[in-house]
Amino acid sequence: MITPEAAVAIVIVLLGLLMMGWLLVMVNESRKAKNHAFRRFSEFPPPPPRPMPTKSDLENKQAREEWKAKWDAYNAKYPS
Repeated sequence: MITPEAAVAIVIVLLGLLMMGWLLVMVNESRKAKNHAFRRFSEFPPPPPRPMPTKSDLENKQAREEWKAKWDAYNAKYPS
């Protein structure tokens, strides 16, 4: 037969396992919710245009004007 001390030990171990399982489920749910929030890319603005062109590109006036137009359009759509 199982002694009372052994029965108490078995109950304690089973409760510990149950609590560990519950904790794992809660952590997994939290991680899934966080991943889901970051997967909705439509809520976030697109990345800004490429950085300012190099000096050799800036010597071309048309490239400089295109770059400024892209930034102005981005800043108008997504003000900081």
